[in-house]
Amino acid sequence: KPRIAEGLEKATTILPGWDVENTDDSAAHVVGDAGLSSGGEQPMDKGKLAIVGIFGVSIGMAVFAWWYRYEQGNQSLAFWGSETAVLINGAQRVELLKLAESTDEPVGESIDIDGRAWNVEQAVDVTQARGMLHARHSLVEDVTFRWDEAVSDNAPAWTYALRFEGNGQTSIVAFDTEQALVHLVGSEQSALIQPDISAGFQRIFDRELSAGESSAAENKLMDAERR
Repeated sequence: KPRIAEGLEKATTILPGWDVENTDDSAAHVVGDAGLSSGGEQPMDKGKLAIVGIFGVSIGMAVFAWWYRYEQGNQSLAFWGSETAVLINGAQRVELLKLAESTDEPVGESIDIDGRAWNVEQAVDVTQARGMLHARHSLVEDVTFRWDEAVSDNAPAWTYALRFEGNGQTSIVAFDTEQALVHLVGSEQSALIQPDISAGFQRIFDRELSAGESSAAENKLMDAERR
């Protein structure tokens, strides 16, 4: 007890005006905290600086990410046009069309590409198809294209097309997978894409059209059984 009293007397010397006799334990804790706070101002300032620093780094990273994505798709954005590029990347519905060049009058739905009519032989919804999300995103990436190579004079065989629909807009991209060539229907825009990416589209087209044919055959069989 004498030591406690001695300690309290020293505290009154350090903290003038503190009434030792009329101070309870909670007050002692407050004083103890107050004693520490004077020495804690510097760490608090460092904490604020750290938060500001983290916030600044986050903004810098966001700006860099935006710039990087812009640079990645700068030429493709100019090629497709902003509205079509946005639609390709975020269309609510994507439909795969199997095309065949019309030799006579078009039968059923047809698509005009550079003055040539192409009949739609098969249409399959591929919005949720495996690999389609990455495939459509690749169409708005500059690295997908061979910008420095001229398109061949050989007549393209537009045997496939993807129809992108959303928000009242529709854009159709035709594919010649043999020449690794894409074309924006309704424009004069054609461009070469990387052969491996074209082959990837071909695999998706084959798989989804085959599945679509099987589904159509099953539906016909079910209709026949109902009759």
